[in-house]
This record gives sequence, structure tokens and C-alpha cells, in this order.
Amino acid sequence: MPKLPRPSKVNVPRKRTPPIPRSESLSRLRERDSTEGDKSRVRLVRPQLCDDVLARLAPSLQRHIGCDIVEMNPGPGLWSRKLHELLRPRSHILLETEPDAYASHLQPLFDQPGSRYRKAPFSALQWTSFERLVQDGFLPHQTPLELDDPRRDRPNDSLLFVATVANSPPKRVKGFQSSARLLLRQLFTSIRKKDGFNAFGLVRMLIWMPNSDKKSLLPRTIATRLKSSVEAEIHCGDIFEIAGSAGGSGINKREPYLDYQSHLRVTQSMLDRSISTPSLRKSYDQAEAEAALASGDNKEDLRGLHQGRPWLTELAALKKRFEAGEFTQWEDKLFAKTKGRNGRSNGVRRQKHPDFVRMRNLINEEKSQEKRLGMVYEVLDLEDSMEAIDRSLIEDSTCSDEERQARERQLVAARQLFMHGHQELDLKLQVQTSFFSDDRHAFANDPSLLLWDRRRDEPLVAHKNEFEPHCEMTLMDLHPRPLLSTLRQGPESYFLLEYILTSLFGHPASPVARALDALAPGAAEAIIPQAPSLQDPRKGGRTAISQMRVRNLTPEMIDEIVRAWERWPFRPSRTQMILTVGSFIERA
Repeated sequence: MPKLPRPSKVNVPRKRTPPIPRSESLSRLRERDSTEGDKSRVRLVRPQLCDDVLARLAPSLQRHIGCDIVEMNPGPGLWSRKLHELLRPRSHILLETEPDAYASHLQPLFDQPGSRYRKAPFSALQWTSFERLVQDGFLPHQTPLELDDPRRDRPNDSLLFVATVANSPPKRVKGFQSSARLLLRQLFTSIRKKDGFNAFGLVRMLIWMPNSDKKSLLPRTIATRLKSSVEAEIHCGDIFEIAGSAGGSGINKREPYLDYQSHLRVTQSMLDRSISTPSLRKSYDQAEAEAALASGDNKEDLRGLHQGRPWLTELAALKKRFEAGEFTQWEDKLFAKTKGRNGRSNGVRRQKHPDFVRMRNLINEEKSQEKRLGMVYEVLDLEDSMEAIDRSLIEDSTCSDEERQARERQLVAARQLFMHGHQELDLKLQVQTSFFSDDRHAFANDPSLLLWDRRRDEPLVAHKNEFEPHCEMTLMDLHPRPLLSTLRQGPESYFLLEYILTSLFGHPASPVARALDALAPGAAEAIIPQAPSLQDPRKGGRTAISQMRVRNLTPEMIDEIVRAWERWPFRPSRTQMILTVGSFIERA
């Protein structure tokens, strides 16, 4: 591909963040004049954000009215007071990492008449503090349940966990990239072991964390669904983003049409339930979906080129300027020329305008990309037709033998065409095809594989200047799920689960069969028949096991693989497994 000339300056209008109304003096909530405390700790300082978030959460919080609240790092207590006013809890326990730095904000809460706030004299940085809450009687209304009590697998609406864990700039804590990631690891361990406040049942968790940490917790594309994301899915049945920055999935993007359909589906659901979003909190994607629903535009053209590429914006601006007559194909340029003995004189040379050259190069690049994407979509269409035939063979039990045989012949022919078309692509297009294919497959699952696509509402937009220090933050709503059968069998089974996850998701784009054989020779042949959901399209699998990749594994599939691995007599010894993936797994 020819090297493109340097882009010319294009005046593209920048989106400006609308001003946030001040409903309370910000100076009361800032601690810049304080000589104590961690200056990098992030605090929520705008009451309007609290009000908008709680208005969105109000329907689901009704079942928690009068509950016990355990809150970690309340800071200046703005979020604490707003939540307390809504839920009217019977007890609100505060664990503050720096109690002296925020005493002027928190002490009035404890001193007010009939206060239900309680100060826990433990460090919020240590997980043992949450166990001491139970041991020292801070939760007298909660009754610990036996390990085999079925109520441990049910939501406990009489208890709510709240936390704010963020630093700007981020700080590494005990080997983790941020304190939020450390807290999530501790919470997932508590869910699995059913200790701490999870000894009373499944406890809902509302956590303010850095916006950068949500990608590992709630990926928006299959490309970012890694081991940490799957661990979150194993421990939590639902994870919702209530509020966050307006950014998307970063540099990893899926087909624009899938994103558009996802926003369209959620926005329609919100309209059906009369859920409104303040204009200040509405993302561009939600506004676009609302406009499309009003006009009936399905935007089939989004199947084409990615709309997020910067040079496409530049090309559109150049075309607009060209049509407006701001520049033409040719321009006259003055230059110095020599006329023999008469000395120098000015001349005029005709040449192509540099903006026109840039525009033509970008047009050629667009045509080239469209042609290559067209090849990808041809292969994907073949795969879609193949999977449609495959699904009809499984779901339609009333067809005659002759019709079934005809469909099987169609399936064989479609599979051959797909394999031939896939092999004709170069390596880069093959990788892109597999990403698009896996994203389509994840989106088409019922329910969708990505928890992001299962959201009920579009997240509210939270702005940087609503936090101090200014940074991007997100509020995550986590709902624990009952343990998989593997995790119910004790520490040894969890060791095997960690080993399988670490090994398989070290190469998430690999086919499952190849990844299993990398664990031990013959593992795929022994395990795949004992994990039937891998080849069941109704459960997210694929009949053609060669097209089933690691990043598309569901928690139920992983559970089947671990149980089959545990029964396999030829699996490596514990020592060999530790040497393969690292000794950290033994302490997990």
C-alpha cells in the first residue's frame, strides 16, 4: 500500500462537556487545605451526580430499604449521606482508611441524634476487618448460615456493600495495578469461600472505581474478554455499569452494526419502561439510538467500514471543503525562474492542490479497505448460513429423513465453501474474520455472552470535574451468583479451575481443542465429549469444534471442562501443573 502523505490540518468541531450546575459549595467537600490524608484519593464532590445515580437505582434499591450498609472509604461522606437518606438503613457501618483526614465530615454523622451511623475502628485496607465486623457484633441483625444452608445461594437484600476505591494517578497495591482490582479479588474470594459478610448470603455490591478498571470487569468486545473477565462472570451473574465516562471499548472495537443494535435494543427497553435520562447524563450512543428509533432508521450501512477511524472523519471534512469550493484540483504556485542574461523573474507553475492529493489518497484507501472488508463479510455470511443450517438440524425434530439428509448435504457444502473462502484470505484478514465471527456469535447467544450486552439501561455519563482530583470514574453494580458445581467441591477443585483458566486464557484466540491439547497430549479427545455444551449452539457452543475458540467459553462450559479434567486419569500431577503456570496458583 502506498505511503499516504501527511494529513493537512482539518477544522473538526470538538465536543465540549456541558457545565455541571453547582447545587452545593464545592469548597466544603474539597480537602486541598488538609495536611493529612492521601491527596491522590478520589472523592465524589458533586451532589447532582449522586441524585441522578440514585434516581436511576431507586427501583432496584427499594428491596434494600431498612437494610444494613457496610461502606468502605466513605471519604467526605457525600455519597454516604445521599444513600442513607434514600434507604433509611437500620445500621450504616463506615470503614474509613484515613479517619483523621475526614473526621470533620464524618463525625457529625455519628453525633447527630438517633444516628444509625457506626464507626468501625478497623482499617479498610485489610480484608480481615470485614471478618471482624461479624465477630465484634457490628451486624447483630445478620445470622451466619451453615455452609450447606441453601439460603447461602440466595440474595440477601438485608445487607448492602458500598465502596469507593480509586487513586489519581493510579497506585499499585500488593502487586495489583490498582486498589480496585485488589478489592475485586478479595470480594470474589469471599464469594467463593462464603466468609465475611458473604456468610449471610449473596450480597449486592456498589463500587466506585477508576474507569480504566471496568474493561477487565465488563468488556464490550470479545477481544477484551480475558481471564479476569471470566472470573468475574463465574462469581457474579450480573454486572451493570450504572455511571461512567462516555468512552467505549478503546482501541478494541467490534462491528459498528453490533454496537448499534446493542444500543438500539437497550434504548427501546428503556422507552418501554419509561426510563428517562437527563440530557447532561446522556451518551452520544443513546441519543443516536433514540433518534434512530424515532425515525425508523435501522442503519444497515453500519455493516461497512468502522466509523471510529480518525482518517474517515478527516476524509468527510475534506470532501465537504472541496464541495464548498474552498480548494480545487489545481492551483497556481509562484516560483522563481531564470531568463538568461536578463536575471531572475517570477513564474507561475500549475500543480495539484495538496488537500486534493490528500483527499484522493484517502478515497483510494477507503476503497481498498472496503474491498478487503467485503472479502471478510463474504466469509462471515457463509459461516452464518452454515450455522443457520446447523441450528435447524438441532432444533427442528419434525422434519422427515429425506429433508434432514438434504440439510446435511447443504451443511457439508456450506462448510467447504466457508473453509475455502477462509483459506483464501491473508493472515491479517483471517484474524479480523475470527474476531468478527466471535463477536457475532457472542452477541447472538441467548442470553448474550458479554454481560455488557445484557444491561437493562444505558449508563449515565459521569464527568471528570465531578470528582476530586478530576478523573474518570465508574459505578459498578455487582450481583453475586450461586457457585458453580466445581467450586462447591473444595480447594482442590478451585486449584484445577485456576489452572485451566490460566492455561487456556493465556491464548484466548486459540481453538479450544488446540488449547486443551497444549495442557496435555490427548486432552481434547478425552475432555470434549464430556463437555457437551461446547458443541451445542443453544448453549453458546458450535457444532464445528474447530471454530470454537477459548474466548467464547461460557462459565458453564468451563465448569464441564474442569470436571472432565478432574476425572481424567492421565492429567499432569499437581507439581507439574504448578511448574507450568507458576507457583502463585497454589496460594489462590
